[in-house]
Amino acid sequence: MRSNGGEVFSPRIQKQAALRIALVAPKFAPSFFGRNHSLPIINPQSKAASFQGALPLLAALTPSPHTVVIFDENIAPLDISALQDFDIIGLTGMIVQTSRMLEILDELHDFHGHLIVGGPYVSVEPEVFQRRCDVIFVGEADQTWPTYIQNVADGKSHLTAYEQATTTDLTKLPMPKYGDLDCSAYAMASIQYSRGCPFLCEFCDIITIFGRRPRTKTPDQFIEELEHLEALGFSSAILVDDNFIGDKKKALALLDRLAIWQEKNGRRFRFTTEASINLGDDPVLLKAMIAANFTSVFIGIESANLDALEETRKVQNTRGDSMLNKLDRIRDAGLIIFGGFIVGFDSDEKSVFDKQFEFIQQAKIAQALISLLTPIPTTPLFDRLKSEGRLLRDHPECQIIPRNMTPDELIEGFHRLNARLFDPDAYLARIEDNMLALQKNGTIENSFRNIKAGLKPAKMARDFIITARVLSRLLASLFRDGELMDVGGRYFHNYLKWNKNTATRTPLGTYLAYVSDHWHFYKFVKQLRNRSEGVTHSFGG
Repeated sequence: MRSNGGEVFSPRIQKQAALRIALVAPKFAPSFFGRNHSLPIINPQSKAASFQGALPLLAALTPSPHTVVIFDENIAPLDISALQDFDIIGLTGMIVQTSRMLEILDELHDFHGHLIVGGPYVSVEPEVFQRRCDVIFVGEADQTWPTYIQNVADGKSHLTAYEQATTTDLTKLPMPKYGDLDCSAYAMASIQYSRGCPFLCEFCDIITIFGRRPRTKTPDQFIEELEHLEALGFSSAILVDDNFIGDKKKALALLDRLAIWQEKNGRRFRFTTEASINLGDDPVLLKAMIAANFTSVFIGIESANLDALEETRKVQNTRGDSMLNKLDRIRDAGLIIFGGFIVGFDSDEKSVFDKQFEFIQQAKIAQALISLLTPIPTTPLFDRLKSEGRLLRDHPECQIIPRNMTPDELIEGFHRLNARLFDPDAYLARIEDNMLALQKNGTIENSFRNIKAGLKPAKMARDFIITARVLSRLLASLFRDGELMDVGGRYFHNYLKWNKNTATRTPLGTYLAYVSDHWHFYKFVKQLRNRSEGVTHSFGG
């Protein structure tokens, strides 16, 4: 019988000099940003988009002489029998990993050592893991993890639930042990500069886990980690900050250092991150992000319905001029925008699905993630809907009772909106409009001329081979799904149309990257609609 709650737990493991610890990242359910259908086409050597940074950090926080082995089920199947030789098995996981986390714990129910669970999901709903594990870590574990490990090694009693009394000082964190990962299996690295967000969005669990006061590492720390990742073979990274510009002054300090580092290193490293829409009000930050070689940014736009934004306390999206103007300034600076949107707010009526579609097309956001409003435990939204008797915790898709429509109407509108957004012509029209806007304001030169200017025979031959292989894999995938004539035909038609206009003329390799991404989203929204097992409209949490 596993433990249940915060009581003191007597040691099951005998005192020993060195513990063997397995840290496990459960497989993600197919999701919007998982690139499950495009990675095998664009970069088949990569088994996953990126890694969960908590595990190499926990490995670095583990006191000597204990050893840690990281298992990532997203790049290789998990052999449960191979875990039996360890003293401690730790799992981390987001909401999109919940089902697999529970399956793994159930498969390990007779494990002789300690079963540990931490991460975002257990931090908001620890009761789900009762009787399934020995110890849980709620919230940050940078201080509590080393204490727990040392107590176990010394044969002492320990708690079954740990929660830090104070937030972590990120400047005191060690370098994550990135070398413990199979780095060749990931398309890009994962790195963190800050935690926390200053805003008060009603639906968000970030502030309940990490707080409203952003905390950062030093620029020197970040550069040291970056150089380590580059030495391991990475050339791009996602900054997994909750809001990169939560502390604008410290964000700018890092960007200035990164720009210098990039100049010294030939601007080889590319970045993407998440930021609030008020980035569009700060030309200095935008210029600094471009100088540091940021190429894209995810922005939580949520809704074209201003009443919904006010209702959910997303006030940063309602201040100043329009969201469309802010998004234009971000794009015009040279950043590709990924947008997050939600349907199901109390002020949303049945017309919201058409309004969201029209806004997204007008904003030219190709990669637009649509989610159903989901009440995460610990958030003000969850507490409010619970008090109003409007939670549907056991519904497979919709977890709320909407104000102005039925749950079925919300679900149907959600699927219809996704189908419209990721129709091949609608999706490619947003990319084309982006290119035309950038050409018009002179932000970038024609992509064909840019690439042509730097071509050399050896590189041309190599690029030709890569492009041919990508095309072959894409056509094979379209054929297997019976979409070669319809979707494939529309890809071909749009390519011809683009290349009739010098402003949108695009090298075939670049165009194949666009449509491979679309193919992932197109297949994903069909899986959502068909309620394929494990597929989720969320992308984290």
